[in-house]
Amino acid sequence: NYTRAIKLFEQLEARFPYGRYAQKAILESAFANWRAGETAAAVAQADRFIRTYPTHKNIAYLYYLRGLSNMARNTVFLSRAFKLDMSTRDLQAPQQAYNDSNIVATRYPNSRYDADARQRMVFLRNEFARFELNTGLYYLQRGAWVSAADRATYLLETYPQTSYQNDAVA
Repeated sequence: NYTRAIKLFEQLEARFPYGRYAQKAILESAFANWRAGETAAAVAQADRFIRTYPTHKNIAYLYYLRGLSNMARNTVFLSRAFKLDMSTRDLQAPQQAYNDSNIVATRYPNSRYDADARQRMVFLRNEFARFELNTGLYYLQRGAWVSAADRATYLLETYPQTSYQNDAVA
């Protein structure tokens, strides 16, 4: 019951604002918010923990959790059931998720979250490339040949070695 857990962690933090119980409460509250689907609250809790305890031993986990939360912010309820193309949506939250995964991969290469963060970065780069390809195809359908070519060139220069590279060349 993550909703109840969030309330209990808030009470715990209110009673013991300083010390290891507050640290644990913020950390667990971020996880509980993510599991409850409250991604904005999870990101806020993770940011707060990172600002307050920048040298904590679990800081790699918080960056990883913030990346997961930002990645989940872009999903729509029942998106898999209706086969919605997630690359046609706003890329602000996935870009932040990519940045968070990059922090985990570069600053904490020996953490247990490094391998998964790198896989998520590859997935997100493919999504960014697919977004550029979809935009180029839109320009192509509208008859804006130069804009479509510019998008394809941008895709090839910015996202090399993605699965959409051959489509951009075509």
